[in-house]
This record gives sequence, C-alpha cells and structure tokens, in this order.
Amino acid sequence: MRLWRYAVLAMVAVVLQGCLGPDYQTTYQFTPPRSAEGRLCTSQCQQIRGYCRESCDNKGRDCTPAQESRHRSQCENDYRTCYQNCGGTVRQVTTCVSDCDEKPSRSSSSSSDSGLCRKGAHVEARSEGDWYPAVVNGNQHADGRCPVHYDGYGKEYDEALPMNSIRRPR
Repeated sequence: MRLWRYAVLAMVAVVLQGCLGPDYQTTYQFTPPRSAEGRLCTSQCQQIRGYCRESCDNKGRDCTPAQESRHRSQCENDYRTCYQNCGGTVRQVTTCVSDCDEKPSRSSSSSSDSGLCRKGAHVEARSEGDWYPAVVNGNQHADGRCPVHYDGYGKEYDEALPMNSIRRPR
C-alpha cells in the first residue's frame, strides 16, 4: 500500500515539474575599464558593495529573508551601475538551467507577454529565486527589461528585470 502511494507521489511530481516550464539563471560578465583610474574606481565599487551587503546586520535591523534578499539585490544593482560609471562594461547573460525543451520567448511582443510590461500592471517579479508581488512602474526599456516596484518596499528597491523574471500574479 505504501509503495503505491510513493509511486503516485512520484508521478505527480514528474507531471508538476513539466508544468512549471523552463527555469532561467541570470549572471553578469564584467569587463574592467582600460585606465588605471577606472580600475581603482571599480575596486571602490567592490568595497561599497561589501558594506552594502552587510548593512542589515551592521545597522542592527531585524531583516526578514525577503527584505535581506531584496536588499542584496539592490546592492548588486548599485554595484553594476557603479562599475559601468567607472568605465567598465557589464553584460547580462540569461541561461536556461532546467526544463529547457521550450524555446524561451525573448520578444516583448509575443502573445504570452502581451500587456505584461504595461505601466500600472500588477505582476509577480522574480528576485534571487523567489517571486514577489510588484507593479510595473514605467515603460519597457529598449533592451527588453521591465521596470517594477515591489509591493511593500521603498523606491530604492525598484529595478528593471528581464521579461523571464516577470509573470502574471498567481
């Protein structure tokens, strides 16, 4: 009897896994500036990122996991901006890491994404692997990213995400 239950649970897990669709991972490739001044500037960006990452603990705030995740995400966004302001280049690379049989939809005009990145639209936005309720707070960027504001968070946590990190609320 127990063996039958495990078999049914395993089949349900396989079916559900197929329903979730592909999972993507975003990484960033950094090319340092050519000048010595630019490289010194990027090392300062690294120091600031380190301080930023530790600020939940250092300020004595009681951060929830979601707040800490959001804060760390903002630290990384600020670091990439700082790095570029120093003359370095940052290249975003999005790779399918599981359930990659489907071809990813990269076009903002595809029927499944139609209207998703529309100012005022209520969406869920993925950050650090978790989905959070958010509202689109601007027009879609030329590079295809969608600007969002996370419900219950300050404007400092607003960010522009690739379309594979935006979905309709569930």
